[in-house]
Amino acid sequence: MMGPVSLTLVVAALVYWPALGRFGLSHSEGHRAIPGWAMLEDGFSLLPRLFEHLYLRKPPGMPWAVGAMSWLLGTTEFAARSVSALASTLAALITCVVACAWFGRRAGAVAGVAFCLTPLFLYPGRSAEIEALNNLFTLLSMLGIIHVALSPKVRPLAVPAAMCAVLAMLLVKGPAGLPCTLAALVAAAMVRRTSTSAASTLRAVIIVAVSLLGFGMYLIGTQRAWEATGEPAITEPPSHFLWNPARIAEILTLPLVALASALPQGAALPLSAMSPPLRGLADTRARAVRLACLLSLLAYAAVGVANPRYAMPALSILPLCCGIVAAQWSTSPFTPLRTRRRLAGVTWVSLVVVLLGTWGHAAWIEYRRGWRTSGRDAGIALASHLPDGAVVHAFELIDVRPEVAWYAQQAARASGRQVRFLWDPYPGVFGRTAPPALPPSGHFLLLRTDAGRRDQYPPEVPEYQNAGLLDRLGPPVAVGRVHQFEFMLYRVP
Repeated sequence: MMGPVSLTLVVAALVYWPALGRFGLSHSEGHRAIPGWAMLEDGFSLLPRLFEHLYLRKPPGMPWAVGAMSWLLGTTEFAARSVSALASTLAALITCVVACAWFGRRAGAVAGVAFCLTPLFLYPGRSAEIEALNNLFTLLSMLGIIHVALSPKVRPLAVPAAMCAVLAMLLVKGPAGLPCTLAALVAAAMVRRTSTSAASTLRAVIIVAVSLLGFGMYLIGTQRAWEATGEPAITEPPSHFLWNPARIAEILTLPLVALASALPQGAALPLSAMSPPLRGLADTRARAVRLACLLSLLAYAAVGVANPRYAMPALSILPLCCGIVAAQWSTSPFTPLRTRRRLAGVTWVSLVVVLLGTWGHAAWIEYRRGWRTSGRDAGIALASHLPDGAVVHAFELIDVRPEVAWYAQQAARASGRQVRFLWDPYPGVFGRTAPPALPPSGHFLLLRTDAGRRDQYPPEVPEYQNAGLLDRLGPPVAVGRVHQFEFMLYRVP
């Protein structure tokens, strides 16, 4: 019979790895993968670039990971998405191993498989998005804090390992997972047993403090490197995702909505609190895990997060609650042996059913993502209108769907032509007040022409129309569409 680790590994392999490279990049995958591929060509640095423009919306952790994986596997969609698949697989294995160590082998098997089959983690684990990698390091930081703060004896490597996990989390997505780390610290302090010395809690505090210091040094280094370039950069302040009075209802209901989004695993949090308690240190750790998850969700609501997707790091520890429930019911004297055997049979049947449902869900999501929304076909079609040596200036289309430009570049390169795309912000961005200007003669201008969302940048087409520049461009060279976005390609006379 398969052990917990082997079972978790098999389920993770079946869920996260098949056919990762079947579809082109879509949605915001290009923002994560293309800077990593650029680093692979130009060298790794603190300052990621997207089509030769500084791109500092996120720290460079994900581009570094994509670049490293692409160095091993090639510059492909499979390599870019394998970062998330590997992160999700490791997160499931870590959940399994920790549950085995803390609550027993049965809990480890349930927790590891529960992570693999959590519907909320499916798309992030099979895409070149940033969430899966951030979830991995957030989970590691929470478990590391709880382990250091609650274990009577801590191995020497546990403290630096926890520091590395917290620092890696910050380098992947900045402070997005920090509420979870702080919640784990508070939860461990609240449930600390008398047998655990106060020095253990102090060590956990030092872990967080030193990690934040290291991240602060990174921010200083990035700022100095940015200033040395003298170039503007695309940035995104955290306040963009926080308090918005128009979304007060979503903010107040965030914890409940987030748990509902993780169903059926989301039910494990209240169920474990109502189930018979475990014994000794195992029960203390179980209470810390539950409290850390709950406090994390409350912390996200407190800072004004309205979208449950951004609370996903708090739910990374939720599958461990599934293992806790399994340990509670399997060890409780109130659960007869006959009932335990029935529960084991139901668990195996449920595993097969949920696995089949997961595959169907993945197929439907990837159908919508790959066949209907990827910019690969639009980019290949665009490449046919670009001669050798063409220089294309664009902003909004690259801002929403950068893979169009990347696929156009690759298609041109495959036919022996060199095409250069420049992410060129138009006036009005970065506080500019100068009127728009056309690129040099002979260059191309790629304008997004749909109405779209204008909540971050002013519309670019009216800017050029009001300055009388579109009339000077003449008819477009090409017209295209990717998902709901439309664009036109002009050649500057």
